[in-house]
Amino acid sequence: MTPCRADNVAVPAVLLVALSALCASSSARVEPPAAATPLTAPELTVPSIVGRWILVFDFNCDGGPGIGAWSVAPDGSYSDNAGNSGTWVQNGKLLQMSYSNRSHYDGRLKRKNLAVGRIFDADGGDIGCWKASR
Repeated sequence: MTPCRADNVAVPAVLLVALSALCASSSARVEPPAAATPLTAPELTVPSIVGRWILVFDFNCDGGPGIGAWSVAPDGSYSDNAGNSGTWVQNGKLLQMSYSNRSHYDGRLKRKNLAVGRIFDADGGDIGCWKASR
């Protein structure tokens, strides 16, 4: 006997009766839909920013970039190639790199090897943009 199936479809009882009659006439039987397997989202992990980054910064975002490097340590500190240092915080994909002189680079991790953002002065004024890659 060949089964008439309605897997993974919500089938009203009235339709099941009609399908049963149709399948019975062809010597087949109707099976109720199989229970759907619940979908689970894959576990998402956000990469850490710890490591060495090449920094391109542009004060005023006017196309006159400078190039530097960040060495980001697991203890929440970092230093750049000019000898400046500060602290960093990562909350998911959001980043803040705060220099000891109180300027800070706020941004977002776009991929494990790319971050982008804005530069702010000690008073919170927006003074530029940046991109870092590794």
